[in-house]
Amino acid sequence: MTAKEYLSQYRNLDIEIDSLVLERERLYSLATTRGGSIIDGTPKGAKSDNAAKHERIIDKIIEIDDIVNKRIDRLIAIRHEINAAINGVKDDKHRSILRLRYINGYTFEQIAVEMEMCYRHICRLHGQALREVEVR
Repeated sequence: MTAKEYLSQYRNLDIEIDSLVLERERLYSLATTRGGSIIDGTPKGAKSDNAAKHERIIDKIIEIDDIVNKRIDRLIAIRHEINAAINGVKDDKHRSILRLRYINGYTFEQIAVEMEMCYRHICRLHGQALREVEVR
């Protein structure tokens, strides 16, 4: 695994969690707007068919919640690992670039503005910083 792939794990997992949360919200909306409410547990219309659909949706919501919780635990662990790897980089500018890029999710353009440097210089420094990272 390259340093870039290693450091990218955090943002990739964060994006995956966001996607799962959106899916959970979509399912919740589906359950509450079509044929009844999962909040009070009393679906409208044909009791048996709607109740079975609601149960499947609720089961899926619970499954997604479990997955999200596990991913969040992993996200916290990865963030800790990546912070340790970034802290192992000696140069202050390199550490700042890596933190802004891989923890905060900034683009190189945003980093250039934040650090008041030109885009090309940030790209050069980023390459140097990646060479300093020890992949664990």
